[in-house]
Amino acid sequence: MHKVAKQFQELWETTIKIIDRGCPFWIIEDACFAYDLIGDTKTSYNQILRQLEFFYPNEKKGCLAIAEIAKACTNFGRGRIRDERMPDFVYEDIVKTPGAIFVKLADRIANVEYSNLTKSSMGQMYMRENGRFKTKLYQSPYQPMWDYLDQLFQVIKID
Repeated sequence: MHKVAKQFQELWETTIKIIDRGCPFWIIEDACFAYDLIGDTKTSYNQILRQLEFFYPNEKKGCLAIAEIAKACTNFGRGRIRDERMPDFVYEDIVKTPGAIFVKLADRIANVEYSNLTKSSMGQMYMRENGRFKTKLYQSPYQPMWDYLDQLFQVIKID
């Protein structure tokens, strides 16, 4: 996901940063790693915040922003199916948290790229749920990222 974020860094710096309250890109980069930690390990929000404060003792606001982005992007965790794990309030939290749409979209792009690379059926799942995902998160400044995601979906065959 970090690679995707770097791929769209210029978009962040020239367009999105302005509407997302001037959040510097280093916060976005670290939020990508923090989101992966929360999503892929048993690392908690508080553990991430403590580690960030250790590494950035003079950046309390930045550390909190990173942890908040990671938390906003993280699925609810409870539910039998994906829709139950991504209720509307999770999408609402993503939209209201500066930087979170960028990180969530970078994560989705990275997941679809990996699915295409490995020929995983997860790509089909991302494609099927893209309508809801886009409806909940779409904002025009992110259009180049949405366009790239649409290009990635062109190679997926739905069973």
